[in-house]
Formats: sequence, C-alpha cells, structure tokens
Amino acid sequence: MRKYYSIMIKPASSLCNLRCKYCFYANVSDLREVKSYGIMSDEIVEKMLAKIYDELSDNDQLDIAFQGGEPTLASLSWFEHFMAIIDNWDKKIIVNYALPTNGILIDDDWAKFFCDHKVLVGLSLDMIKDIHDK
Repeated sequence: MRKYYSIMIKPASSLCNLRCKYCFYANVSDLREVKSYGIMSDEIVEKMLAKIYDELSDNDQLDIAFQGGEPTLASLSWFEHFMAIIDNWDKKIIVNYALPTNGILIDDDWAKFFCDHKVLVGLSLDMIKDIHDK
C-alpha cells in the first residue's frame, strides 16, 4: 500500500532579499528570539534525508515544499546537493517538489534545474498596485 508524505523545508530559514508589503513571515520572524538560523547545513540535509529515506518504501510518494524567507538564497549548489541525494536513492519513490520564490535570483541555470527536476515554481510579485492587481 502506497504511503504519502508531505514535508516543508526552509533551506534559508527566514532570510529574504526583499521586504514585500504583504509578507506576514517577515513580521513573525522579527518577533522571534532568533530571527534566522541561516542556510541549512549539508550535515542537516544529509541526516534529515536519511531519516526520511528510512521511512519510505517502494512506490511511496514524497511531496517536498521549500519555503522561506526566500528559499533560493540557499544557493543553486545547495539544491543540487539536496536533490542529488534523493536522485541516488535505491528505492523507487515518487518525489514532487514545490518552491515559492520572488524570482530575483532565477536565471537560466536555475530555470534549467527547475525544469530538470520538475519543480513546481510559484512566483510571488509585489509591484505597482495597478500592474500587480491585473
């Protein structure tokens, strides 16, 4: 019987390269004792993915949503490392990725990476009201 797992990962904690008016998370993180824990280390990534792997069986589905702050601040190499681990798993797992972004860092390399890994990308825009609302 197939199991479904859904996890949210914050690779860049609450770090962001914009301050959008509508962002509730910036206000929430301002109230914390530790505003941001920075970029998730490779050690944490590897331990976390090893624990997730142990729970999975062939044909299970794993949905991973990257959140933030701005997740792309973790760097393309961070995401390449993360997904390379999953790509090398022996078990046959269905993996889906989703990532909201403000798009500031997206270039051709990011776009190719998202395409190659079939990442569902949500682009948040905070622009001039007349343009934004259209």
